[in-house]
Amino acid sequence: MSDAVQRVWTTDLTGTKLYDAIYKAIEDTRDYVTSSGGVGSVVVVSEGKDENNDIGGPGSEHSRHELIDLAYNNGIRIFTVGVGSVIEGVLKEIAYETGGSYFYAPTPSDLTTVPSAIAAQFYGTYVVFYDTSITNCQDHTLEISVTANTESGVDSESFRTCAQDLDVNPSEINFGSVDTGEIKTTNVTLCNLGIPYLTVDAISAPNEPFSLTTVPPLPATLGQGNCIEFAVTFAPTAPGDFTDNVTITSNDPDEPSFNIPLSGTGISPADISITPLNINFGDVLLGDPKTTNVTITNEGTLDLTVISIAEPVDPFSLSTVPALPAVIASGGSIVFGVTFAPTEAGGFDATVIVASDDQDEPSIGIPLSGTAKSSLTIESPQGPITVATSKGQITNLSLVDVSTLPAEGKPNASFPYGLFSFSIEVGSPFGQIVNIEITLPGNLSTDAQYWKYGPKTAGGPDEWYSIQLGSNDGDNIVTIQVEDGGLGDGDCEQDGSIVDPGGPAITAGAPSGGGGGGGCSMSNPEGQINIGHQLILLGIFALGLLVWRERRRR
Repeated sequence: MSDAVQRVWTTDLTGTKLYDAIYKAIEDTRDYVTSSGGVGSVVVVSEGKDENNDIGGPGSEHSRHELIDLAYNNGIRIFTVGVGSVIEGVLKEIAYETGGSYFYAPTPSDLTTVPSAIAAQFYGTYVVFYDTSITNCQDHTLEISVTANTESGVDSESFRTCAQDLDVNPSEINFGSVDTGEIKTTNVTLCNLGIPYLTVDAISAPNEPFSLTTVPPLPATLGQGNCIEFAVTFAPTAPGDFTDNVTITSNDPDEPSFNIPLSGTGISPADISITPLNINFGDVLLGDPKTTNVTITNEGTLDLTVISIAEPVDPFSLSTVPALPAVIASGGSIVFGVTFAPTEAGGFDATVIVASDDQDEPSIGIPLSGTAKSSLTIESPQGPITVATSKGQITNLSLVDVSTLPAEGKPNASFPYGLFSFSIEVGSPFGQIVNIEITLPGNLSTDAQYWKYGPKTAGGPDEWYSIQLGSNDGDNIVTIQVEDGGLGDGDCEQDGSIVDPGGPAITAGAPSGGGGGGGCSMSNPEGQINIGHQLILLGIFALGLLVWRERRRR
C-alpha cells in the first residue's frame, strides 16, 4: 500500500486534486492487472472535495465522470471511505457506478474496520458488468445461471436503462411585447433525465436584441437529475418583430443539437413630437395678426393621448384646437394654431403648454415671441411711404412741402421723397429712445442724410439740422433713432410724445447755412468758448512752445 500511495503523490499543494489522483490510481491498477492478471480495485479515503485553493475552482484536469468511465471500462471497482466533512454524494456515486461500496469512518476506530469489510467483498463475490443497447428507459430482466461443481442456480434482476437525456425548460421563449429601451429576461433550465452523464458542450449566443447572461462554465457535466441554468434577455432598441435561436450542444444521443426558438416584439410607448418647438413671429404690424400652425405627432407604437393645450397670455391665442383629450394613433398627428394679434407696439413673450401621457415628456412648453410695430402709410407723389416703430403709437403722418420751409440754413441737397411729419406717443416712462423704420417708394443712396426742421434746443428757434441714419444699405428701408425730449424730438420735451418732421436728402454740397449734427440740446451762453475754439487755442500754444524751445538751443 505504501508503494501505491507514493505512485500517486503530487508536489502540487495548491489544492485537492482528488479526481486526478483517482484517475492515476485507476491507470496504474489497470496496468498492473493487465500484466499480472487478477481483479483490480482502488480504495479512496477522502472527504470528497476536488478544489483549487488559489482560484476556488476544480483542482483536477479530469472530471468525475471520466474516472468513472475509465474504471468501468477496465473492470476496476472503486471503494470509497468518507472521513471528515464528507460530501457523500460524490463518494457514493464513484463507488456505486464502478461496482464498489461506500464506507463512512467518522472516527479512527471506524477506519480500522474498513479493510476487512472491503476484503470480505472479494470472497465468493462476482461483479457482473452488463452492457445493453436498450436506452429508452423501458424495464427489462437479466437472468444469470451459475454452476459450481454439481450445483447450479439461476438469479434474475430487473433493470431500467436510459441514455443521456437532455431536458430543456422552457423549450421555446416568446418575450411578447417589450418597450424599446427596456429589458426582459427568461431563465432556461437544462437537466439530465437519463442515467449516464450528460455533457453540455456549448450554448450558442443569439443575435441582438437577444443575448445570454449567467451562462455557467462549459462544458458542464450533469449526473442523473442534475441541472444547470442560464438566462436569455430581450432588449429591443427599435420597434419591430424579432426572432432567433439558442442552440444547445450536448452528448444526448437523440438530440445532440437542440434549438430554443426565440421571439419578441419591440414596441415604442407613446412618444410625442411637436413641430415647431419654438415660435418667433418676428415683426408684426398692429392690426395685422399672424398665425402659425403647430403639429403634434405620435412617433411611438402605442396610442398617445393629448390631455390639454393651455391657452397663452395676450396678445397670443390658440385657434382651431381639436377636441381634447385627443387620442393619436401611432404615426398620426393633430394640428392647432397659435395667433399673435398685438393691440399695442412692443415685444411680447409667452408659452403654450402641451400635456400628454408621454412617459418621458408629460408636459412640453412651446416658447412664443413676437414684436408688434405701429405703422402708418401715406401716399406721396413717388409712391407710398410707411413709418413704423416697435415702441409707442404713430399718429399724424403727413407730407411736408419742402418749398414752404425757410431757405436759410437749408442743405444744398435734394429731397427725392419730400419731407413728412409724424408723432409717436410712447407714454411713460418719459425720455425713452425709439427706433423708427421708414419704408420709401424706391431705393435710397448710401450717402444720403436725414435732415430735420425744427428747434435744436428747448425754446430755441426752428432751424435745419441733420441726424444720423441707422440702417441705410442702399435699399428702400432706412432707420433713425429718436429720443423723447432729446435727439430728433421736435418739441424738445420729455413728455412721452415725439414729433419728427424731416426726411432723407441727397446732399449736393455744403449747406447754405445753419448747423448740422443736432437734436434738442442746451445752447452755449453768449461769449463762451466752445470745444472747437479750445482745440485751436491749444494747438497755437503748443506750436509757440516748440518755437521757444528751439530758440533756446541756439
